[in-house]
Amino acid sequence: MSSRGVHPADSSSWHLRKGNLIWMEMLVFGGLLSLALLLTGTGCLHSCSSSSSSSSSSMLTRYASYRAAVNAAAPRYMEVWVDIGITGVYSPALTLPGSADGVMGVPAYLDELAEKGYLAIRVPHAPPTYTPSGLVPGIPPWAPDAVLFTYYSPPNAPTATTVPVTVTRVMTYESIVNERYPIDDGRSHWEVWWIEGNRFPIPDDTFQLKDEWPKAIEVAFRIDFGAGANALDCAGCPVEVLLYNGYTFIGPFQIPLVIETEPPPPGNPLVVFDQGCTGMTAESLQYITPTVPFSHTHWLANFDTETRTFTITASSSQGWDYTYYYGLAGQPLQLAPGLPFTVTVEPGQPGGWPPAPCVNITAVYTPTITISDTLRETLRLTATSVISPDVWADTVSFALAPGYQLNEGGGRSGLYLPLVIKGSS
Repeated sequence: MSSRGVHPADSSSWHLRKGNLIWMEMLVFGGLLSLALLLTGTGCLHSCSSSSSSSSSSMLTRYASYRAAVNAAAPRYMEVWVDIGITGVYSPALTLPGSADGVMGVPAYLDELAEKGYLAIRVPHAPPTYTPSGLVPGIPPWAPDAVLFTYYSPPNAPTATTVPVTVTRVMTYESIVNERYPIDDGRSHWEVWWIEGNRFPIPDDTFQLKDEWPKAIEVAFRIDFGAGANALDCAGCPVEVLLYNGYTFIGPFQIPLVIETEPPPPGNPLVVFDQGCTGMTAESLQYITPTVPFSHTHWLANFDTETRTFTITASSSQGWDYTYYYGLAGQPLQLAPGLPFTVTVEPGQPGGWPPAPCVNITAVYTPTITISDTLRETLRLTATSVISPDVWADTVSFALAPGYQLNEGGGRSGLYLPLVIKGSS
């Protein structure tokens, strides 16, 4: 455990739950710390993994270890800790995906994303009063900085350099998000966040990221649900994440909160993707290579008290005809007959032991793209209970072509505001 994540409280005072934070990883990766996704040529949102049914571009170690806690003495706060492990040697002089002699490139558009991009989070309010909530960077006194970035430059440097990264809420742009994606039920609100200083803290020279403590990226923040609220009451509360990359909105994508307690809170969703599956990792963002097979991997968890069978459907933004596989962890994947297909998932409990018996669903495709293509592929998987259609879950994952650009092959968006506004907030 990172030194930032040590709490001076006995375990009886803390309700730990590890599986409800996929949306918080998106907060880190999707916009506030896109470097975790973008400074690597094959960046993945979670650990990169491969199945026997496919091969993919070279992958280095990347994973996120996340946890959340509610202090019984201050139940209005949910405290979030994310440790992101990345390894490899990177050079800002290389601006294309992939590697040259073992050195990975840093995409040329990273600074433009930091300048123009922002992340909008639809933050839930806790029932029953739905008091307005808010995100609070850092968790004092253990982690006063919201984000720490640790690297070695030059790569053989004997000591690491750790840089705090300041993130800022900017209400100026929240009116834009509210106009396009209005909220009128009073049960959530949009917040817009970005990197302060308009630049990711990428070293000017070649640097190395190591799988050691402290991790390459460490994130700490709180959700304040307001006086009198209890964070545990927000189990199952939907959260939406919306990335504006400087040219276009990507999303919003909705993800429910799964809280791991004993007994589980009644609001927990009965089925989710990529949460509560101990040791299981998903591939949610990656660069792809012409004619090289790649895979989207997700894990379906059933937190009901009975075995359920789900119908799996999918949609591809590029119309790609994937081949689908499924199976339990540690077992060979089975070829699905085509879409739609069904999978049966045994019951489990998030955070319980043994871990929930999640089912792996993998989509494999060989892209007929060129090295200069700029497209973004979005794959959406949906699982719907055969006997209870109101019990369902979905998830999305992305694949970027080698020549991906922020404008995604289109023109400049008229929604982009001048940097003078951003700098004056």
